[in-house]
Amino acid sequence: MSRIRVIPELITVTEGSVFAVSGTNGDIRPRTVEGLYAYDTRFLSTFSVIVNGRELNALGADRFDHSIATFFSSPQVSSVSTSTMSVVRDRYVAKGLHEDITIVNHSPTTKTVHIRINCDADFADVFEVRAHLGPVKKVGRISVEKREGQHICLVYKRGEFSRETWINFSAEPEIKERIASFEVILQPKGSWKTCVNIIPIVESTPARMKCVAGILGHPFGPYRRGKPNIDSIRSKSGPGILENDLPQLETDHLGLQQVYNQA
Repeated sequence: MSRIRVIPELITVTEGSVFAVSGTNGDIRPRTVEGLYAYDTRFLSTFSVIVNGRELNALGADRFDHSIATFFSSPQVSSVSTSTMSVVRDRYVAKGLHEDITIVNHSPTTKTVHIRINCDADFADVFEVRAHLGPVKKVGRISVEKREGQHICLVYKRGEFSRETWINFSAEPEIKERIASFEVILQPKGSWKTCVNIIPIVESTPARMKCVAGILGHPFGPYRRGKPNIDSIRSKSGPGILENDLPQLETDHLGLQQVYNQA
């Protein structure tokens, strides 16, 4: 008797030649096609958020713009329990990936929350990823090294050839190799946030990306969504590779604008 393989839904955000592919809870899972890609290379092959030892259960995702997505989730609980915490991940892709992670405590009691963010990179060529369903074995060495101002630096070296992934958090984490950990006290109805800045390094160092909250506002408050806000963050991050050569569409039809930008 044959079995039907269920392929999970993927969410892609893209800007120029840089794009990020993840599951609907925002996680980038190892041994899949998911990842952060730039320069035809996967600079991030694992990016997962674990809350109190539990993975995130996807509640929904919103691709507001071709380069911006929001992931709504909660820590997994038993079938007879209801989670009292929400996790919102506002993601923006330009020269790299910037994500605002917000966790809110909906319960009337104070909670101690342990947050673990797992990161890794295999630096696989995009064609290697397409050809392999499992791990991609690279000729060369991948290591974790220190870089000033960065919490995690993943480095791939093969002779004189090198690639790096720089990862920085706005909240100060405890770092152990490829894992960033936070211990947070959340008051009733309180929230905690960290920004994550993930930058592919080839030769020069791109400018730091802008916080997504500047476009979308606080995830648990009134959203300030609109095309002018999106244009402002894109101008600060620099135009995409193709944007200067493409005709611009101006319309008050949001759906049409989104379809044009995605195309």
